[in-house]
Amino acid sequence: MKLLKGVATFIGVLVMVGLIITILSPVEEAKTTDLMSVDGSQVAISSFTTPEQGSRSLSAIKYKETGNYNGLKITVNNVRVGKDQLFFKAKDGFAYYLLDITFDNTSNKSVNISVILNLCMVDSEGCSYNTSFYLDTKGSLGGEIAAGRRMRGEAVFEVPVEAEALEFVFNPILGKSLFFEVPTVSQVLAIDD
Repeated sequence: MKLLKGVATFIGVLVMVGLIITILSPVEEAKTTDLMSVDGSQVAISSFTTPEQGSRSLSAIKYKETGNYNGLKITVNNVRVGKDQLFFKAKDGFAYYLLDITFDNTSNKSVNISVILNLCMVDSEGCSYNTSFYLDTKGSLGGEIAAGRRMRGEAVFEVPVEAEALEFVFNPILGKSLFFEVPTVSQVLAIDD
């Protein structure tokens, strides 16, 4: 019993340290340029948004294209807007936004994904939205992806219905984030009509 309590305490401490690191990580405000692999091609990226570029990040990967972070290929396959559920209702002015995401580990090491620590959404005003709970998801994200394996599932966010632009962000604990352009809630609803 003591061993079980010790393991639970250790896991709790690890989660808290991860959250603290994520919260306290500095936001880059200076322009930096790097090379990133997008669908096998090396492209120059910059890691911030300026008013001149509009609401999208300079480094945003186009919707349904694949980004690569150290051999972890990430693709937003599709998006949908979820309906309120019996016990779960979106806040006024917000909607459940579900992203169908594939993580393809092409590296030779296993990779761990946490929907809480590694995934978020950002709107055109720079507001960030973390994952939300929703019952009707396809597949499950999170956990270990062994070398050469793939994981696919939906991540759920509660985002503003009136947001002018949205980006899905993959935040590795160490390293630079990847930004993915995704349709807004109103664009998704217009397609569904």
